[in-house]
Amino acid sequence: MSRRTWIACAIVLLLLAGAGLLLRPQAAFAGWLLAWAFCLQLGLGALTLVLVGRLAGGAWREQLGPPLVWIASVLPALVLAGLPLLAGLGRLYPWARSEALAVDATLAAQDWYLAPGPLALRYLVAAALWTWMALRIARARPLRTGAAVAFALLHLLAVTAWSIDWIMSLVPEFRSTSFGLRALATQALGACALALLLAPAHPLERVRRSAAKLLLMLVLAWAYLAMMGYVTIYAADLPPEIAWLLPRQRGGWGSVGLLAVVAIAGLPFLALLSARVRDGAGLRAVAGCILAGLLVFAVWQVLPVVAAPAAEALAWALPALLAAAAALAAAAPRPGERVPEREAKR
Repeated sequence: MSRRTWIACAIVLLLLAGAGLLLRPQAAFAGWLLAWAFCLQLGLGALTLVLVGRLAGGAWREQLGPPLVWIASVLPALVLAGLPLLAGLGRLYPWARSEALAVDATLAAQDWYLAPGPLALRYLVAAALWTWMALRIARARPLRTGAAVAFALLHLLAVTAWSIDWIMSLVPEFRSTSFGLRALATQALGACALALLLAPAHPLERVRRSAAKLLLMLVLAWAYLAMMGYVTIYAADLPPEIAWLLPRQRGGWGSVGLLAVVAIAGLPFLALLSARVRDGAGLRAVAGCILAGLLVFAVWQVLPVVAAPAAEALAWALPALLAAAAALAAAAPRPGERVPEREAKR
């Protein structure tokens, strides 16, 4: 299909998802948050890997560089998609409800940080930073090493703030100093998996192996950080810590979380031990498994703690997810069109 057709599909799907914000706001806002958080993390992960490639190098850039730039080019649209959520904070977050602040001293004490105004300001600053960098990469403008280091540090701070504001604060009493790092690993892993699905097979074996090694490293990093976070919560055995896991282990959600871990880390780790998988088409199957697992993980993170039926929220999330896929297809380079690779390879 043509680029205009894909853009039209994305607009229609977004309007369908947006209609839910008016018709069934409680469930639709939950579904929008789920879809937006999952898709935005892929764009942010692509930005992270482009920066890593610029600073550290690696043969994997020859295969993954162009699709990572392609994914990052959709980031400005994904950033804009977060703005409607600012109108529905009270339906998603306890700290955004005045009646909850009046009876909960803990929430009231956090009001200097967890409040709609400060959150919106932090998001707009981060959004401006991400949009500027995504546009710079998409236009193949040179990025010097010093500038890449500075942006990488700002990006780390912005990702940390975003993950705390939009995901961790769903349970406002929960605290974790490593939450931002886990979000960064999740984003990078998702972007790497999506890039492997989009990238054509590279003719050079060293490049294919480098991409497979990058994926394996990110799988191990995600598994380590996830396990350490889980162990730390249970070792502390404190009510604010346990509050994060309890709703995610009841009513069958524990099985959903286990399924996500198996799909993200368990099966991919075992598969990537095989040289045949790493060097062949099986790598795409592994990447697809990881991407599906990360979507299940996003469901596990968001839906157990929002005041909306999970099935209905998922139904409203579907058109938003499809709209993001259509936007990615619209941004795809056409035959004969040069893909900006300078930022990914320099």
